Amino acid sequence: MKTKKEILKRRKKLLLILWFLIKLNILVIPLYVLLYLDFSFFPLQAFLTSLTGKTLQALGYPVSFTSTNLFMLFNSPTGYLLVPFEMTMDCTGWKTMYALAALTIATPKSKIKGKIKFLAIGLPFLFFLNFIRILTTLMFSFHFGYQHLEVMHTFLWREGLIFAVIFLWYLWLRRENII
Repeated sequence: MKTKKEILKRRKKLLLILWFLIKLNILVIPLYVLLYLDFSFFPLQAFLTSLTGKTLQALGYPVSFTSTNLFMLFNSPTGYLLVPFEMTMDCTGWKTMYALAALTIATPKSKIKGKIKFLAIGLPFLFFLNFIRILTTLMFSFHFGYQHLEVMHTFLWREGLIFAVIFLWYLWLRRENII
């Protein structure tokens, strides 16, 4: 039989979880508004396009780029194929970074200073990981065929970024002694 103290402790934990879920759901509202408005931030898209294009060129890949478009030359059975890639807002990884920020902000029992420090490291790390995602997807497709691009992009990296967000958040929770 549980004591009154154990019941109160459990109730307090459940209330913390409820408060976390309420804050997280409130923080998701702006995400849905931005999705509905088809939010786009051209400077971020252009920066990522340029960074990816210049990196691929430095690595010796046949690529050119404009503001938000990459053009990569692929060798195909019928000859060379110039494939365009548009760097959309979804390519920037903004939803992944937003998810990490929302999870962090909604987390109870943590000081704002610790949250800001974590996000100052976590968000650039996710941006870099997203850049690596784009780079490796294009490099893989160049070497193994354009037709394999979707497999790597969808099945490996999309889920990989979700895992990265959860893993980073988990590490931070452990470091802050929240769990």
